[in-house]
Amino acid sequence: MDGRAILLAQARAAEADLDAVEAMLRAPVFDGFPERDEILARLRVPIEDLRERLADARRATRTVEGWQHLESARLGAVTPLQEGLALLGGMLLRQARLDDDVVLMSDVLQTELAQRLRKVAWPKASAPDVDERYHRVSELIRVRFPTTSIWSLPVVAHEVGHAVVAGFVEVAAGTSNDRLAFQVQYTSAEERELVCDVIATLALGPAYVSSCLLLRFIPSSADEASGRHPPERERAEVMLQVLRDMSYEDTAQWLRTAWVSAMQSAGIDEPEVALLGGLARGIRSFTVARLPDLVYSGMDRVDQLAADVEAGRRPPDPPNMIDALNAAWLIRRRKWGSEGALDNATAAACHDLCRSAAKGTGGA
Repeated sequence: MDGRAILLAQARAAEADLDAVEAMLRAPVFDGFPERDEILARLRVPIEDLRERLADARRATRTVEGWQHLESARLGAVTPLQEGLALLGGMLLRQARLDDDVVLMSDVLQTELAQRLRKVAWPKASAPDVDERYHRVSELIRVRFPTTSIWSLPVVAHEVGHAVVAGFVEVAAGTSNDRLAFQVQYTSAEERELVCDVIATLALGPAYVSSCLLLRFIPSSADEASGRHPPERERAEVMLQVLRDMSYEDTAQWLRTAWVSAMQSAGIDEPEVALLGGLARGIRSFTVARLPDLVYSGMDRVDQLAADVEAGRRPPDPPNMIDALNAAWLIRRRKWGSEGALDNATAAACHDLCRSAAKGTGGA
């Protein structure tokens, strides 16, 4: 045995790993997941690149070059294999219904948003992870595990915002050249996170801002930047400004009062409002000019849905997911009380409302 024989053995083992992943994802048991094929098509590009690198390792005339190609292939395999695992895990969770249909709800929410984002394409599918994020290879949106509650579902809209930033193309003024409009206009990572907050607020209205300010943002660290994200007190102020500009003044004031109280209880000061208000209006104007169908205006329907749920009635028709999430959060805000929780029966009714939106069953 020599070094080249070991090289060839390792290259073939790596190819077998790629074969196994594709075979798992293509298993007939997952034929009911139409998003699988779209994501596999996106993963095929990096996987074929890996196969070519492995072929280069086998063909190399000098063994030292072969090892270099193999190392490059192994490093490059990390991301597509992670994405394959994420997709597989998400499909298995849904198949076993361990997620109480929340991943399906996330997929339906993305499909509804896509109807108002016709110039942006992404798989509109979800997979579990340690946190929400948008992956640039598969464009698969991750949802925070465990995915068993509806209350954080609106955060998915922020990740859809990343799909917009990554993919919205327009012709540059005075030229025939295409450009990624949001990336050209907003160049820093921090600005782009605020863009995603604005997109999510415009798309979902009060549900997104409620989910962030009442459930996900941490007041005690709200003055600290986190990775690419600006401080949460700044993100909150931008969202609230956009919500007010959408004519949800009363809801925005209720949320602002609650959020400021939470920050004060943690010893954190409010941000500079005037500067952030101008930034929020600028991002909102830029976004609405390019995505005029994005702005949510369904609170009249939401009021009726909330009344039905609170009265124990089945809505006459299955709602859409965005209306269902807003109705659920409206009910929770109304019944916030001293603990911020709903009684079990009302919480279950809110979950069933969102399930009916995902399945089109009208509550069945």
